[in-house]
Amino acid sequence: MKKYHQFTYLLLTVVCFTIAGCTGGYPGDERLYPVSVTVTENGSPLTDAVVVLLREGGKKIINAGGITDKNGVAIIKTDAQWDGVPEGTYKVAIAKSSSVEEEISSEEYQKLDMAERERYNQKMEKKHASVKLLVPEVIARTESTPLTIEVTPSQNNTATFDIAKY
Repeated sequence: MKKYHQFTYLLLTVVCFTIAGCTGGYPGDERLYPVSVTVTENGSPLTDAVVVLLREGGKKIINAGGITDKNGVAIIKTDAQWDGVPEGTYKVAIAKSSSVEEEISSEEYQKLDMAERERYNQKMEKKHASVKLLVPEVIARTESTPLTIEVTPSQNNTATFDIAKY
């Protein structure tokens, strides 16, 4: 059975561990408020998209994001484990890329010698490097995204973004 890897899942995982530093607990002293972001494309739910929130001004939080479900809804978590984010204004970046199919199973990979593994890894790195971004680049980067959400102590911290508009 072949394994399928989503570049977007990898991106979120890398962001979570790189920025969060694999901390054991939420290090902030601010209260977290529930947030959900719905992502659509021409009105239809966009599944398996990575949604990342970057706080503007004030104290920075370590990490906030989520992955959209079959309804296009991402429940935003801080450090990939605590529901919600602190109060504030956030830039919203949305990323999704085409998947890359592994050519061999993990069991087959384990049977390869070191030289074969190295060749296979290089081949797969080239495939991952050519993965196509499935959302407009402007909204896929926190530096350029025009998307924002204002998080308040209310219970209605939701936003809907249709990527076709960008």
